[in-house]
Amino acid sequence: APQRRRHALTLAASAALLTGCAVSQAPADAPTAVNDLARLECPVTPNCVNSVAAGGLPPLRYAGTVEQGMAQLRATLAAFEEARIESADALTLTAVFTTRIGFRDEVVFVFDPAGQQIHFRSRSLLGLYDLGTNRSRMVAVSERFAR
Repeated sequence: APQRRRHALTLAASAALLTGCAVSQAPADAPTAVNDLARLECPVTPNCVNSVAAGGLPPLRYAGTVEQGMAQLRATLAAFEEARIESADALTLTAVFTTRIGFRDEVVFVFDPAGQQIHFRSRSLLGLYDLGTNRSRMVAVSERFAR
């Protein structure tokens, strides 16, 4: 029964994505976000960096509970005036950084409670090249988070 329920919810989520509707809530037996790190993969463009691929950056490391890690991440992002938190739930947070000239970069953070780390993907929402902006920003976020 759990397998059938998971399959039905996957179909519902797929239909919602195709029609533009939102799925109201995940079931209790749904996979955790950390099991879905494939969504943090970068497209084959030079305007993206993540913590799950070779050549990427290391994930952020936190001590304590996920809630403490989330609070530390929110405080870190608050230090960047160009950052705005778009969405958050128990294990994920999405922020958008807007540059002075209006370019927008999306950063998705996914918590791994077992490893006490936060994986991420930072990518430009427009264009193919970012002149290293996403990488340098995530280095700065990582340094500030580690303080």
